[in-house]
Amino acid sequence: MTREQKKERAMDIIYELGLERCQDTMIGGSFVRGVSGGERKRVCIGNEIIINPSLLFLDEPTSGLDSTTALRIVQLLHDIAETGKTVITTIHQPSSRLFHKFDKLILLGRGSLLYFGKTAEAMPYFSSIGCNPLIAMNPAEFLLDLANGNTNDVSVPSELDDKVHMENQNLQDTNSKINLRPSAQDVHEYLVDAYEHRVAYKEKKKLLAPLPISDDMKATITSSKREWGTNWCQQYSILFCRGLKERRHDYLSWMRITQVIATSIILGLLWWHSDPTTPKGLQDQAGLLFFIAVFWGFFPVFTAIFTFPQERAMLNKERAADMPQSKCHAFLS
Repeated sequence: MTREQKKERAMDIIYELGLERCQDTMIGGSFVRGVSGGERKRVCIGNEIIINPSLLFLDEPTSGLDSTTALRIVQLLHDIAETGKTVITTIHQPSSRLFHKFDKLILLGRGSLLYFGKTAEAMPYFSSIGCNPLIAMNPAEFLLDLANGNTNDVSVPSELDDKVHMENQNLQDTNSKINLRPSAQDVHEYLVDAYEHRVAYKEKKKLLAPLPISDDMKATITSSKREWGTNWCQQYSILFCRGLKERRHDYLSWMRITQVIATSIILGLLWWHSDPTTPKGLQDQAGLLFFIAVFWGFFPVFTAIFTFPQERAMLNKERAADMPQSKCHAFLS
């Protein structure tokens, strides 16, 4: 890609994620004001999709966002999936519009699989096992209630009703408080058992079926050559400019400037009026030069040592996405 194409690609993602207002704003941190939490999350998403990955994992990309922004992000992910890419994301509180944007659904409850299949077939499946909403509700809320064992607004199958009836008879014999609805544990066990007997075998058979692989795909898989989108010099210059923008608030802070000025004043007072024409004065001048060399030699070293742990999380994230080369970060550190 040319430089203009890369800029156009970046601007397209900025507009798709609604980040045009803060495109020139620093991310910020604990001591530097930057973008908001929702904007930070969208920047992370854009940072991943800008390299056009074939597989994309996202952990709750819509949490903390308003419904309109969440719909925009999910629509963007849906468009990426339509191009043949695989997008896997976790989501806890989707609206009805978001829910129908997903092609396939995995419903988990207490670490067990309750449903895996097409999103459009989720409601008919649970209806076939006797679980139906008693009131008009968001399908996602209905599924989350089932996953948590909440059946207050859900019709339960006859098997669970019979089990509750038998338990109530036993409780009446012991004068204990009776239960009107099945427990969360009973609902969970019923859903897991229903999935294992009705859906699991068919889905496993589909997943284990061998897929035809073309010769071009085989050549791509077996090729071990690593190709970078930019050369080493370009990566280094980009990371260097980013480091200057991020660290200018630290290096040019009033505390850092005051520290350097105070050290210079103290050194000037200690070696003031030293006579360089005498042996003692020359020795004092040599001590001053030695102190200056040691101070300005170790001062940047300690700054880099304490800076690297702060950038380690960013380095790990970028290396996981296979973005920059490790030696670029090593030279910058």
